[in-house]
Amino acid sequence: MILKMPRWVKTLIALAAVSMALANPAHAAELTDAELSAEARSPEAFDIGGSTEPISIEDAKDLTITILSDSGFLNASGDRIIDVIESDNAYLAVEVQDGDGRPVLGAKPGFSVRGTSQVVEPGVSTPLAATDESGIVEFGVIGGQMGMDVVTVTVGEAEAKFLINVVSHRALGYPQLADVNGGLNWAQLTGAQIRYEEAAVFAEFPEEVSSRSGEVVRMTGFMMPLDPNLKQSRFLLTGFPPSCFFHIPGGPAGVVEVFADEKDGGIEASYSPILIEGEFEAIGRSETGVLYRLHQARLVDPDSDPFPMQD
Repeated sequence: MILKMPRWVKTLIALAAVSMALANPAHAAELTDAELSAEARSPEAFDIGGSTEPISIEDAKDLTITILSDSGFLNASGDRIIDVIESDNAYLAVEVQDGDGRPVLGAKPGFSVRGTSQVVEPGVSTPLAATDESGIVEFGVIGGQMGMDVVTVTVGEAEAKFLINVVSHRALGYPQLADVNGGLNWAQLTGAQIRYEEAAVFAEFPEEVSSRSGEVVRMTGFMMPLDPNLKQSRFLLTGFPPSCFFHIPGGPAGVVEVFADEKDGGIEASYSPILIEGEFEAIGRSETGVLYRLHQARLVDPDSDPFPMQD
């Protein structure tokens, strides 16, 4: 599938070309009086790409769907391929137009995935649940297991597909976390079923997760500091090394908010995997997007820990 250039971009390019021509005296000298008169018209006089007035989904016909992304590439077959790191997020958008190229307002795309990746439907990366006046609505994808997944987007009878190339952490050389015997692991946490309603996130947890809420548990993970101090009294724990301060890998189910035991003065910041222990809390309804917390957390020395790690 080949991505189309948005109409407003085409318009800007065309108007820029007109401005460059008018600013070039040599070019202007070669034009006839009629051509100069045409060039001097206001931008509103040019009919570039048809109408940009939106049309409602109820009145729209002959729909077309375009997947918008700031990354990816086209393969030999013209399919759009988006690279996503395992358990990480990719942010995209759907553009819907009618047969005359007008943006469609109020279209609600449907998504299906062949593979292990998950689609974060409209309402996550944006409060919109349908296309806006530009015919666009945002969505996201969380990478599953290594492999090539196919995502199909539909609006009515219109359909568009793109491919998700999931790259594993092991292939990238990221440190691998070991599970703790009797502890919580990230595969269990990310198994939560998540839905979004208005301003809240709702989660249904696997039994092995919900049954541990209120218990003292042990976990391994990577620290994402939230303040500039060496010792962190509150931080995020993730299953994979964070690549960006504003980008949390794995989505809501892939992070734990940690509150350190005040008696220890916090837990020292580290880029290496850490083993911590604390009272676990699973949150079924969250307005902040946090589904898991660890209270009164303390750092555990793996070498002196009586519960051995599993490779």
